[in-house]
Formats: sequence, structure tokens, C-alpha cells
Amino acid sequence: MQRNLIPKQTLRWELCILCITGFVPIAVLYPRAFTPKITNILDILSRIVGLLLITGSWICCSAVCFLIITRLGRTDWYFPTNNVIIQAAIASTVVLVNLRAAAVLTILYIKRDAWHEILAQFDRLTQSTTQPPSVRIFGAGTCLLLIMTAVVWSYTQISILIGRQISFYAADSFEPVPIVFIVYQFVIFWWIFNTGPLLLTQLLLGTQMTFAHFQNQTLQLILTWQNQLLSKLRSISPEKSVLLSADVAQMGNMHYETVALCERLNAAFSRALFFIYGLDCLTAFGNVATLVAGFAYEEQKLSPLYVRIPVVYAVMVFLSHATVCLIPMAQVEQTGQQIADGYYRLWGVVQLNRLGDVERPSAAEAPTLGEDFQRLGKISEKAVPVFYAGHVCRITWHFIAKTLTYMASFVILAYEIVDVSGVRDGLEKLHKIVQSHMSLSKDFFNYSAYDRKD
Repeated sequence: MQRNLIPKQTLRWELCILCITGFVPIAVLYPRAFTPKITNILDILSRIVGLLLITGSWICCSAVCFLIITRLGRTDWYFPTNNVIIQAAIASTVVLVNLRAAAVLTILYIKRDAWHEILAQFDRLTQSTTQPPSVRIFGAGTCLLLIMTAVVWSYTQISILIGRQISFYAADSFEPVPIVFIVYQFVIFWWIFNTGPLLLTQLLLGTQMTFAHFQNQTLQLILTWQNQLLSKLRSISPEKSVLLSADVAQMGNMHYETVALCERLNAAFSRALFFIYGLDCLTAFGNVATLVAGFAYEEQKLSPLYVRIPVVYAVMVFLSHATVCLIPMAQVEQTGQQIADGYYRLWGVVQLNRLGDVERPSAAEAPTLGEDFQRLGKISEKAVPVFYAGHVCRITWHFIAKTLTYMASFVILAYEIVDVSGVRDGLEKLHKIVQSHMSLSKDFFNYSAYDRKD
């Protein structure tokens, strides 16, 4: 009989929400809950809901792009300044979030059948180890925190848009298309097709973090087991060392299942993670440019504090998606690198105490304990669990550090070049800086040539 593949303690309500919205097949989570006919009907209905969300998300993204492109250069709408570069930076913060939700949901819908292999692999991993309570708490807390931050961001955005008398509900909003939105229609449209898809992508990010946290806990358990075996091998007799073969086999099985789960997650959601990382970085860059520029607050009826706090909050949220949320995945790679070193230490102790000379009584041609450790060490060196973003970016601690470095460089660049009075002032500043460096270099070379002549 087919087992219920939904995790008993982890990701229960998160996967249920994705199942209701059509991004996880019902037959994968509840294969025995309904008859096959009812299961197919419910699956078709959930697929329709998912298609509606994806279509509405792309329409919302296209509508926002249309509004922004047609109003670049104007100061009577969303933009309080006529600087086109600053307007593009302000506009990108909303467009990129819509694009992120639409693109990630499309990938999630295409890869919905991959959940069967992922949850089956997760079930095999949980059979070889135990789920600590911290994994369940981590999963629920992470997903709730990601959802709450997205809801707050969406509320601040819609409040600012309506507060600035955005023209979604004016007669000429979508000229030349004769479409009119009034306030409550715009609010409903925003929460369903902007906030709703955004929350679903947050759930996907939270599930990825939870899977990574559980994998890291499993690898930490293997490291603890290796340290315990290391202390045992230093005091055990050669005759009793063969009794540890079962523990060694279980460690190898746990490591294999962990690597297999990581590979299945990469195959299914690596591109989705790439869109989340890349578009959230660009959104953070746009908010940084907006914050640095200041975009002429004196022209607004809103107070500067009311406008700046949401921008600072958006920088913190979207930058944390590209850095803090990747920490569990980076920890998996870091811990996986330590597994091979542990096996080689065990192999060294076996060779030093000559414990590998004792053959196992089960089979005369069976490998010795030392050969097992050496083989597992070589396998662990090559099979390191690593999360990828788009099969291009290895999510490691170095990758997170580079993201923070790029953000700091962008802040300095925006501060030096971007000016609310216009691009020309920024270019003039840059030209003066370059000219000063060139004059200093010319004086230096002339002085050096004069010294050589003397």
C-alpha cells in the first residue's frame, strides 16, 4: 500500500497551501484520502486555481510595466522628479517583485510533479535518521516570518501608492486602453495577483530553507557519530572493531540519502531559487538607489519619515532574501566538506592501531573497516551536498559574502553618481574625479621622468 508522503511533523501546512493552489499534486500528499475519481477532480480544480494565479500575476506585472513605461519623465504621477534614472530605480522595486512572483510560480507549476520524488526522498532520509523538534519549529517559524514580512511590504506599497493618488482608478490610467480601476477594485486586484503569488513564492523559499536545515542537522549527526567512533577506535580491541561495521554502514546510508535529496531539490527548484535571488538583489539595489537619491521629498505631501521607513524596510527584507535566507543552504555545503575529513581521520586511526587487519566474520572477501572508511572518504569528497541557483551559482558562504560586497559597492556608486537634480551633475562629478586622477598620474610620471633625467 502506498504511504502518505507528507512529512508527519515538518512542512505540513506549508505544503497543504501549495497543494490547494495547484502547485503540489493532491495525489502526492494524500494518496489514500479520496477515491481516484475525486482525487482527479480536486487536482483539476487546484490546477485551474494555479493557472489563474499565474495568469493574473503576469497580467499584474505587465500592467505595472505599462503604467511605468508610459509615465517615465513625468512628475505628476508616481515620480516626484524628472530624472529618468531615478524614476527607473523607483519603478524597478515594484516591477521586479511582480516579475519574481510570476516567474517563480510558473517554474513551480511546471515542476509540480517533482514533489513526488522530493517527498519520497525526504521520507527515506527520515527513516534513516530522526527529525529533531528544532526542524519543525524552524520550518513553521521561517515560513511564518517570510509571509509576515511580505504582507507588511505589500501593505506599505499599496498604502504609498494610494496615498500618492496613483492613477489605477482614474479614467486615463491605461491609455489608450479604455480600462478604469476604482480604489476597492485596485486593492482586490493587488492582494490577489500581487501579494498572493508573492506569499506562495515565500512558502517555496521557506520549504527550501527547511529542507536545507534538516540536511544540515543530518550531516551534523554524522559528524557527531564520527567523533564518537573516533574515541571508540582509540580504545577498542581489534577483535571488537568489526562490531562497528553496522554503524559505518548507517553513516554511509545517511550521507547518500542527504546528497540525493539535495540533487532532487536542485533539479526541481534551482531555477526558481535563481529568480528569487537575482530579482531580490535587483529589488534591493533599486530601493538603495531610491533611498540614496532621496527623490525630492519636499515636493510631496507625505512626510519624509513616512516615505523613507518603507524603503529602508524593503532594503532589509529583499537583501535578507539574498543573504540570510541562504545561510542554511551554505551550512549544508560547509558541513558536507567536513564529512570527508572525518572519514579520513577514522581511517588514520584504524591504520595506526592496525584495526583493519581483522577481517569480518560474515564474509572472507568483505572489505575491512579501514577500507570502508577510505572508500567513504573518497565518496564524500566527490559527493558534497551543494545547493545551486540556476545550476550556475554555488550557494556557499563565499557566495553570500560576495553578495554583501556587491551591495556595498552599489551603495558607494549610487552615492557618488546619482543626484536628484539630474544625471548631468553626477556625470560632471565623475568626469572631475577622472580628470583629477589623470592629472595626478601625469604629474607623477613627469616627475619620475625628471628624476631619471637628473
